[in-house]
Amino acid sequence: MRKYYLVVLLLPFIFSSCKKGTSSPAISACGVKDPVNNLSWLKEIIDEAKRDGTASITTIKKFEYEGDTYFTYYQAYQSCMNCIIFDCSGARVIPGAHFAAEEYQELAGESYGPSAVLLWPGMLPRE
Repeated sequence: MRKYYLVVLLLPFIFSSCKKGTSSPAISACGVKDPVNNLSWLKEIIDEAKRDGTASITTIKKFEYEGDTYFTYYQAYQSCMNCIIFDCSGARVIPGAHFAAEEYQELAGESYGPSAVLLWPGMLPRE
């Protein structure tokens, strides 16, 4: 019975936390407001996910690491979360090339840190 009450109490929070069909222009990253719509490379990733039917299983977050902004891209069927990370220019961050392995793990871990912001799904209109 307690579980039932807990579910009933949490439902308003769950359904009111994200509004379908709205963007979030208050979010800024890489010198632009609303990066999902105003960073062309990020918009293209989302548009491609919409075209190929993977938008509902795609997650994109922005986060900060050592003063720089990064984006993590993940699709639910991938075996490795935070394996695909981009910088502000849309360049993919490659372990070993851009960061040593330990630093890359720290970088990826920051996508769960206090600076992390969910950009997709749920913040833009879905077709």
